Amino acid sequence: DENWYARVISKLTEDCHEPEDIYSNALSVITFNYDMSLEHYLHDKLPASELFRKVEVDRVCRPLHIHGQLVFDIQTVANLNVEFAKSLVSCDDQFRMIGDERDPTLEPAMAGRYLLDKAERIFVLGFDFHTANVDLLNLGDPKIVSKLIVLNWDGSARLSRKLVALGVPTQNVWSGTPAAPYSIAKAIDDGVFDANPAWP
Repeated sequence: DENWYARVISKLTEDCHEPEDIYSNALSVITFNYDMSLEHYLHDKLPASELFRKVEVDRVCRPLHIHGQLVFDIQTVANLNVEFAKSLVSCDDQFRMIGDERDPTLEPAMAGRYLLDKAERIFVLGFDFHTANVDLLNLGDPKIVSKLIVLNWDGSARLSRKLVALGVPTQNVWSGTPAAPYSIAKAIDDGVFDANPAWP
């Protein structure tokens, strides 16, 4: 599988001549996934560079997990399966499944809406626009829709219909096909993070 995490780091460190320069490239990430592999990767790889050895990684990118997260340090775990199970049990009260009732006035939904509201551009990668999650983060708000650039990795007709219903112009959708999916890594290589939303 292509390593798109490495490409994110490459983008974060682009044009950095001093360690502090990376803070101006800071990235907000909102995820509906429970795993913390992105955080682990960033904490492992960013300080590996001499230039960024003392950088505060959480100031550069600290993903917000909307439906809970699995918390354990994979670097220090002797038995990954045991720690994974313990992590599941210890945070089961955080977990939500799509369709579960979620109070939109509580964290992290409010934090997610705040991040989306203040973002200049919003890149949507690997998200199906399930109605419950769209509503939770107010993604249907025209002010938010105007900032969206969406990856439809396999050209899903169902996702395309959802995007049209939200009012996302087709030129703001980077789309693959079932025969030739458009991976996150390829989209980054092709400049998705340099794109700006276009409006007809």
